[in-house]
Order: sequence, then C-alpha cells, then structure tokens
Amino acid sequence: MVLLFNSQKGWPPKQFLQCKSIGSNETEKDLTTKTEIQPVKYMAWAVGPCAWAPYILVCPVVENPANFAISDLSYFSNEVAIPHRKAVTENLGLVACFSPLFYFERWQVMFPSLEIYRQFGISRQVYYLQSIREEIYDLLMAYKRTGAVDVETWSTMELGDSYDGSEYEDPNTELEWRNQAGAHTDCYLKYRESAEFILISDIDDVLIPRHHEHYLDELHMLLAQHPMASGFSYVRFNTAFQSERGPFGFSLNNELESARISMIQREDGKSFVRTKAVETVWIHWPATVKKDYKMVTTDDAFNFMVHLRNWTASSEPKSINVSSLLYKTSLPLHNFIRSERLAELSKESKDFIETYAKAEFAALPADSVYYKLIEQCYNDMFYSKGRQVTTCPGPARCKFPNNLKGIGCAIANSKTKHELINRNVVVHQMEDEKHMIIKADGCQ
Repeated sequence: MVLLFNSQKGWPPKQFLQCKSIGSNETEKDLTTKTEIQPVKYMAWAVGPCAWAPYILVCPVVENPANFAISDLSYFSNEVAIPHRKAVTENLGLVACFSPLFYFERWQVMFPSLEIYRQFGISRQVYYLQSIREEIYDLLMAYKRTGAVDVETWSTMELGDSYDGSEYEDPNTELEWRNQAGAHTDCYLKYRESAEFILISDIDDVLIPRHHEHYLDELHMLLAQHPMASGFSYVRFNTAFQSERGPFGFSLNNELESARISMIQREDGKSFVRTKAVETVWIHWPATVKKDYKMVTTDDAFNFMVHLRNWTASSEPKSINVSSLLYKTSLPLHNFIRSERLAELSKESKDFIETYAKAEFAALPADSVYYKLIEQCYNDMFYSKGRQVTTCPGPARCKFPNNLKGIGCAIANSKTKHELINRNVVVHQMEDEKHMIIKADGCQ
C-alpha cells in the first residue's frame, strides 16, 4: 500500500508512522491483521519558498486488504482510517499523466496533443482537473467514453479554521504549482502496473515519433541502446502556431502546418518514465529511481518535443517580424514530419470526432475569459523573475473574477473531514467521493 499525502515541510529525519491493514483469508474467511512501522519520505524535492511538501509512506499490507489505517508511535495515538483504491491492471503499454488544469479554456492548445498522442500510441491520457470550461469538459468526457482518456478530479482542501492564526493560513497556497508533483505521482502509481512507460508532462508538450510509427517502438529502439535507463527525457523547443478561435472552420492540419519551432528557445525536457525502474515522479524527471538505473536525455538530433506555448487566432492581425533572429532561427513543423502525415492526422481526428464527439466538439467556446489573467499572474510570479521562485508558485495566489454569468465551468468538488491522530497530527481527507460540479457563473 502506498500513501501519498501533503504536510508541513521538515518532518524530523526517520519520522515513522504505523500502518494497519485488515483483510479476510479467502479459504478460512477469518480476519487477518498486519501492523507495520514505516518511515515517512519526501515524494519529490521540497521547494524552498513553499511551507508544505508532498510525502510518501510505503506500507506492507495483508493480501486483499479491506481496511487500512494509520497512527503514530505516541502513547495517545488514534488510528485514522484511510480509503484506498486498486491500481489499474489492464494492459495499456503507454500512458500519459498530465499536470492539473485550472480555469482551463484553451482547447486549441489541448486538441493537438490529445489527437497526436492518441494516434501515435498512447493508450490512455489522464487529465487532472481543478476547473475547466464546461464545453471542454464535455469533450474530454466523450473521449473518456472511448477509453482514450481518464479524468481525475483534483480539488483543493477545505480546511475550515484548522490553520487560523498560523503563519500560513491556507496550505493550498503552500504547495508548488497546484500540487502537481502529487498529481503526477498519484497518476503514475495508479497506472504503473498497466504500462511499460508513462509520460509525465503538460498538455502543451507534444512528441511526434520520427523513427517509428508508434511511441513504444521508438522507446524500445532507445532501450536497446540504454538497457539500464530509468526513462528517456526529450528536450523541448517553444513553438508558435495559429488556428481558428472556434470549432467551425477549425482544422488540425492548418494548425500544425502553421507551427514554427524556435530552435533558440530550448526548454527543460519532459520524460517517458520506465515503470520497472521508478518509484515517484516529478514534472521534468523521476524523483525516486531504483538502484543502478539512470535517466537518459535524448539528443535533439534524434528527436525533441514541441512546446505549443504561443497560440494566436488566425483572425488576429499577424505581427510576425520575418527579419527577426527568432523567425530566422525557427523551422516549420513539417520539416520534421511530412505534410502528408499531418493531413492523415487531421483526417483521422475528423473521423474520430464525427463518430464519438460531434456535438461536444461543435459546442467548444470561441471566446477567452481567463487565459490573459493567468498569463499575467504567472509572469508576475515566475517568468519575470528569471524563473526563480520567491514565493510558493501556484494559481491559488492569482486573482480571478467571480460570478461571470453565462460562463459554464466544471469544478472539482469534495467535502473534507478532519480527524486527529494526536493533538499535533491532524489528518484532513475527503469525506465523500470526489466529483465535478457544473456552475453557470464561471470557474473557481
């Protein structure tokens, strides 16, 4: 059993919790109990300005546990029951785990990766949602019904007055980038038994295989050269592209044909992680790797990712300076994938939408409400500071308008309960099943 949780940074070294599992013997129908004391470890690297961090607790348990609880080693410790789920075991081969989305509305950025990953061999794309425009949520649910997508709610914790008067009243503001390390590892552990490789990424990072038709074949090609690789990291280059604002007249082929890759704007890579070699993950590379395995960074001459960062609507005035160094050092995407193949991708996406998501695609929004506000907030918080974090970075520190009438939004929702292990250790966990609710007056 693996328990992921968030807490204040700086748990004492060799801090232990007690795990208790209860199950029934299949033949004798008797209850069996197992109690183990295990160390608490960081899930990933703690971020300096953030007061909270993600942790992991790995507990041996009985076979087929029905109940699971934790406590500590203090005299007055109480057991707190923790719900658990089973890992996905269907044979998927390759899975993608994406960072949580919030106030999300730019489907024009999401759609290329959604279709490219689906067509080139990712069996399941997993989206973690805090809040998303209702029409885009409906499209993802249409994809989910085909098995191509999974959707996980990623709600913030409602902590009541638990931290009133403390230096950090809202722990949601003290987790790096909407607790994305927790989301990535949660997804990774859920799908680790079903996949040989798992991609840890954002939805605007796209890899197009250049040496084989499918990702797994290209990864196996690399694996033959690096048998002790824990995964393969592909460097990214920022890419500008255009498309129609709305679904009518939208063409994936036109969008990809317009893409220009800035070969002087190189970004840290994203990784295809090898599940047999990695325990926990982070956005750019694995956090915990088994002994003797090492990450391999692929040469960009072999392949690289395009970072679909700069989208503009085709209807907007074009202000491209063709004499600029940025333009002169950029290359069209079709230099790396044949235009005929791009046309095939577009046709397959049209056929898929026509069959499985015609109404949902036609309903996609043409307006933009939140993106410029998010861009400005993140620029003030991070990019304008040389990408150095001086406060714990994340959307909880951004200010967005409320009560936007007519803007439907799907929002992650849950109730929180608070239980004491002892007077110094409080467990905050979901009281009910996480779910999405639809609001007609904007995102949260």
